[in-house]
Amino acid sequence: MTLQHLHHSIHKHAQDVAELCDEIGDDFQQAAVHDFRTTIKKIRALLRWQHKGGNIFKGPFGKIYHAAGRVRDLHVLLATLHKEKTTIPFIQWLEEELDHSKKSWKKLYRRKIIRHFQKEIEQISTNVSGHTAFFREKTEEIQWIIHMPSIDDIALHEIRKILKDMQYVTQWCQVNKIPIPSLSSLRLKENGKKIGAYNDLRIGIELLDVYLAQETHAGIILDLKDLKQKWLTQKEKQKVSLMRSLSIVDKISSQMQ
Repeated sequence: MTLQHLHHSIHKHAQDVAELCDEIGDDFQQAAVHDFRTTIKKIRALLRWQHKGGNIFKGPFGKIYHAAGRVRDLHVLLATLHKEKTTIPFIQWLEEELDHSKKSWKKLYRRKIIRHFQKEIEQISTNVSGHTAFFREKTEEIQWIIHMPSIDDIALHEIRKILKDMQYVTQWCQVNKIPIPSLSSLRLKENGKKIGAYNDLRIGIELLDVYLAQETHAGIILDLKDLKQKWLTQKEKQKVSLMRSLSIVDKISSQMQ
């Protein structure tokens, strides 16, 4: 029965993807874009647990997913800036970028691509065994990263993807009453959100740099350089807090041996 549950969960998520594409439609509501990407991450996590379906998320479908990611990033950044006293030309530029990103998504999106994705999902076989090994492997991957001599933004983003995989597989196992190793001290959801906030700052700084490269007004440049410094300071503080939270992974890993 549990195996049937896993099949059902993956297939249901694939159906939800198609419905969420319809919800995105022309309005690109932030909630619909967010749910679209989250649902795909849940499918990907369950399939990674199964060591299946890696190529499904590439090609035309992958392009749609990443285009939605660009829309999502701009949604988040604009929402942040509207709460602050940010220079209006930068916000206007970001709104133009958001409009371009929406057009890119519309250009890439085709129903037949989603249908093909669903058919590929239907053909994948699954097995609910191996969950303990999955969590051990993922914990070891995080452990390897945090002990690197230098941890850059790419490495931190990789940790976030690992945490998300662990979070979604944990949620599925708990709902279906499958015993798993205790991971409460790793605080999967909380640390995943921390890295997400860190990554949002990174993207904001990158976009700010692009805008600054084309801005000529001295006053605007000065204001935005102050904003950049503020974000850089926040980003560094978040990294320190995150690394402190992830230091528990050594203890968790040793308990899984």
